[in-house]
Amino acid sequence: WMTPLELMEYLGKLFRLDTKARRQRSQELLEHVGLTDVRSRRIGGFSRGMRQRLGLAQAMINQPEVLFLDEPVSALDPQGRKDVLEIIAGLHGRCTVFMSTHILGDVERVCDSVGIINQGQLVVEANRQELVERYSPPAFEIEVEHNGHDTLDRFAAMVEKQTYVTGVTRAADTLRVLVSDIPTSRTALLSLIDREKLPIRRFEVVTPTLEDIFLKLTNKEGASS
Repeated sequence: WMTPLELMEYLGKLFRLDTKARRQRSQELLEHVGLTDVRSRRIGGFSRGMRQRLGLAQAMINQPEVLFLDEPVSALDPQGRKDVLEIIAGLHGRCTVFMSTHILGDVERVCDSVGIINQGQLVVEANRQELVERYSPPAFEIEVEHNGHDTLDRFAAMVEKQTYVTGVTRAADTLRVLVSDIPTSRTALLSLIDREKLPIRRFEVVTPTLEDIFLKLTNKEGASS
């Protein structure tokens, strides 16, 4: 039955903030999470996304040095997820945030450092770029036009023999080529494609995702972080 402003004031009292600090902090945090316009409405009528934003505001009322968030965007619609993730990203520099989630795309959007847990054990902890460099070899994807489908196996066998190639896999019309380094391999592969007159639709460096790295480190589908 409380309004956001009443709730924030109440929590401020629990943390023994004086009247001036409590009111100023409440107003600032409600503005930060985008609830200023509804600060006098009853919380009972709020959407799940609004409640999540209010939850972040109330968690910050006492200016914590460390904040733990468990699945902070669970069950939110796309707009609600976007809003909450932007608020979490905005906490950068204000406190240390530990966020647990199985949605690894969200981790990529807001986290500086990533820890992967498998069966209760911490497998690795590092920043995202370090994880990519350590566990995901550089790779290219070559997608051919439909009329090049039949020649792709022959081309794959040829590519696999190159000294700069560390692995080749194929899925339908797309060839994934793992390489030792990007610059040398890009030039060599394009030259080979041109020489063999392979009709390509797409040629690009593949950027591995945290999901790719997670599955590699836990070595099983369906695991959760």
